[in-house]
Amino acid sequence: NSTNGLYSLHYDDLDLNIGLGNVTLTNAELIPDSAVYQKMILTKDAPNNRFHIKLKKLKVRRFNLMDVLANKKLHIKSISFEEPNIHLMSEYHAFNDTVRTEPKKTLYESIKDIFTSINVRDVDIDNVQFKYSKFEEGKQSSIDLDKVTIKVHDVLVDETSLEDTTRFFYTKMVDVSVPGFEYDLPDGFYKVKFKGLKINTREQNLLLTDVDFRPKMSKAAFYKQKKQNVTMAELKFDTLRVERLNFQALVDYQQTIAWKVQLKNGTVDLHADKRYPKFPIIKIGQSPHQKLLKLKKLLSLDTVIVDNVTVTYHEMSGKYFREGSISFNNASGMLTNVTNDSSALKKDKYMHADLRAKIMNAGNIHAKFGFDMLSK
Repeated sequence: NSTNGLYSLHYDDLDLNIGLGNVTLTNAELIPDSAVYQKMILTKDAPNNRFHIKLKKLKVRRFNLMDVLANKKLHIKSISFEEPNIHLMSEYHAFNDTVRTEPKKTLYESIKDIFTSINVRDVDIDNVQFKYSKFEEGKQSSIDLDKVTIKVHDVLVDETSLEDTTRFFYTKMVDVSVPGFEYDLPDGFYKVKFKGLKINTREQNLLLTDVDFRPKMSKAAFYKQKKQNVTMAELKFDTLRVERLNFQALVDYQQTIAWKVQLKNGTVDLHADKRYPKFPIIKIGQSPHQKLLKLKKLLSLDTVIVDNVTVTYHEMSGKYFREGSISFNNASGMLTNVTNDSSALKKDKYMHADLRAKIMNAGNIHAKFGFDMLSK
């Protein structure tokens, strides 16, 4: 009832030991009902995120039944998941951004007739098979991850926990570790991979190591398929770190809001091939900072730190069929006010860049730029 019929729970066996305060569910499955979800979309009550969870065993340890009966408070020492398979489905709905005449029922409001509070000290989810599916404009894209480790600390559901700004989805901390991963982007041209991903919601940090973004095919095949002179990009960084990242905005609204991003020890190779036609002929609004402004989702980065990154531009001549290049080696510096937030740009409409590098690994260059983000 607390989910308005959106979910149903199935299991093969339930082992309850009241004396020890232990519960074990075997072959448990939490299933979302797609028909109910479609009805909730029509009534504008559908959440942006749904879960389908399967697991071999769910172990709940050390709850106090007397405290539940006397005070309607449920305190659990630990919950562990064995062989979990989690599918997170994300489908953005604009009505979740608008002010409602009737506020949505909170999790606490759904359980308050049974419990005045629920507290879980630790949740351990090891070796997770995780799938993330995003539904947007009738299209679906998915990411599959294996051997994910998730640690959750201090889950609290009570009258005030939802308003606690130190909590993320009722938790004091979610710590996630993802091993090596490779993903083909939906555009059919690019792939991205990394060696490791670490997330900590308490510290509000995200760390990616050995990040590699490049086309799935050779340069010749890329331009043959594109049939036009577009920029082909290859990016590689030893470290990509995000600090003070707003995970709530990222999960709820796919907004990227952070204080600092660091790009360390990397290369950026940009390619052009003038043997192919270039579109559009009209270049108004096609500058990188203007494309940033046109992003559908909010991006707000206070500072981007560039640390030892070599940027090289390669161009194939359409007349001599030879490729030339120019490099800016060991570039370091920063970009500030990297955002498409219209309210922030009303206060300061410029994205600023202050960078130092060596041209062709020889002469020094120090460049300062101001990009008018509101320029047409």
